[in-house]
Amino acid sequence: MRVLDASRPWLIYWSLHSLLTLGISLDSASKSRALNTLLKCQNSTGGFGGGPGQISHILTTYASIMSFVIAGGPGSGNGWEDIDRKGIYNFLIRMKQKDGSFIVHEGGEVDVSCQTYEGGFAACSQNGSQFGEAHGGYTSCALSALTMVDSTRSTKLQTRFDLDALIRWSVHMQGLESELGGFRGRTNKLVDGCYSWWLGGSFNLLEYWQQGVDSTVDDDDDSWIDEETCLYDREALQGYILNAAQTPKGGLRDKPGKNADTYHTAYNLSGLSASQHYIKYEPDRAQEIAIDFKENTDDSIPELENARRLDIRKYAYASAMAWMPNKAAKSLTEPGKFYVLQNALDKKPGKHCEEFLLNLMGELEESKSQLSGNDDLKDLVIDEDAANAYIENFALRVFIKADDLDRAGTLNKTVAQTFLASSYFLSLLTLFKNPPGDLQQKIKYARFKTTQIMNSLKNPPPPASASPRASTSALTSPQLGTAGLPNAPSPKAAISGLPSVPSPKVGSVGLPSVPSPKIGTAGLPPHMASPKPSPKHGTVGLPSPKQSPHPSLPSSPRFRSNSSLSQHLPSPKAMTSMLPTEEPQGIDPTIVIKAQKHAKWAISALNYEDKDTAINQLQLALESLTGT
Repeated sequence: MRVLDASRPWLIYWSLHSLLTLGISLDSASKSRALNTLLKCQNSTGGFGGGPGQISHILTTYASIMSFVIAGGPGSGNGWEDIDRKGIYNFLIRMKQKDGSFIVHEGGEVDVSCQTYEGGFAACSQNGSQFGEAHGGYTSCALSALTMVDSTRSTKLQTRFDLDALIRWSVHMQGLESELGGFRGRTNKLVDGCYSWWLGGSFNLLEYWQQGVDSTVDDDDDSWIDEETCLYDREALQGYILNAAQTPKGGLRDKPGKNADTYHTAYNLSGLSASQHYIKYEPDRAQEIAIDFKENTDDSIPELENARRLDIRKYAYASAMAWMPNKAAKSLTEPGKFYVLQNALDKKPGKHCEEFLLNLMGELEESKSQLSGNDDLKDLVIDEDAANAYIENFALRVFIKADDLDRAGTLNKTVAQTFLASSYFLSLLTLFKNPPGDLQQKIKYARFKTTQIMNSLKNPPPPASASPRASTSALTSPQLGTAGLPNAPSPKAAISGLPSVPSPKVGSVGLPSVPSPKIGTAGLPPHMASPKPSPKHGTVGLPSPKQSPHPSLPSSPRFRSNSSLSQHLPSPKAMTSMLPTEEPQGIDPTIVIKAQKHAKWAISALNYEDKDTAINQLQLALESLTGT
């Protein structure tokens, strides 16, 4: 049966990719149904079409193979053995042109990306490749291809492209502050969520090429938030994805005002993941793996030159493994190793992981034998409840230590690292049968505090000026009225933070001004000048009726006699004693930063005429400041 829909493999791939990024695994029946649908798109001539009965296409072949990688596995009935590998190889060879380029299907156009004068990569142009328009999608594909070809060789590839121009163009594709840090695909275009991956995900590859120029990456800390060499604003990109691209009904989109779809959901999530993890290429590890590489027998690809074929396969495998993060494994304890082993076995790893897991099993068995011979530690091996309690107590001690430091106002890298360590230890509790009910909340909170503290350290708020002219704390203090005088002498009203009822005793319209005591001018509105200041102190006078800053206050006809009120006016001495004796407490810098972010996101939403999102962000900013 022939169908007109040419996107079936892509729809399946985008959905599977999104679930994988979120850490969600499909049930076996759903995986089988997806793979069976893809097998109907496989052609006898090699490759996959966009639907049953359609001609093979390189792009849908890619989407199909990636879907098999996610949902399938080795062994009969698991999908991988149903792929016609030799047919795909022959199909790709037929698509390859003499100049090294590829056409996407039989009789199709050449799909090759060429660097332009802007620095990015574009499709071939009829007027010359250098006159094409640089595009985020073509740039991602070209850079990925160059990186794969280069990193899978025993010797460096002598490429000829302008790395500095490419970095400059890619960095400038990140949106302005009013655009929340999203990426645009072309110059002078609006930001689009899919480029969160096409460009945001390319910076790890750019840093790979930078290593060949000047490698200055610090190996002492593997946390991405500590890397000062990051080429783009990771936090701003996360803000765009979470607040502009995310829709209230679920899914992610191009930009506010557009609908969510599987394409933008997949690539927004990919960009979010890339912005939250710092992954770099480990050439030393690649070399070690390449030396120990043992080829599996596979006759699907013709053996033209055995030595060359082995070299390519060896370095392709080593390169893929060298992109995987490994520093966390160095600090794993024995429970941590068991945690890795159990989770790996649950995911049914392929053959390339079997040797590692077998070695890990051997290490654990050896450790078990050693611990069993220790009278003080053998309970941790033979008694699961004892091991659970030991790990839980230790993890909670680390968590509480970090939390106490945070609540005491300590803001430094040590506190962030303590929170991060506690999240690792708490994760080990998932190995046991009855983990604490609030375990996931504690893990999420520890990770949140880690990111929050490190971001605050990287972007500290500007210090408050000590100049009285710049001080506005008296204007916003709940203990003071609009003229810099107290609304009520009751300290309880000041603590509550609620505005007091306007009193006719001070500053009411129609009342004569009363000379005030000699106090400083800090806290006065800019238009209220202090008359005749003394050499040491200024004098503050109550506003006259014409100068009243709040004409909406009750007018004088409500009060029959001014003389009857004058006896209630406090004396200058009493008014002086009612003024606050201490400097008002400032706002927590992290709260200010959070409120500013929500305000910026509201402005960006208004640029796209998204009223609902703007209102929501303004409410969140207000809640941050008020603590509600």
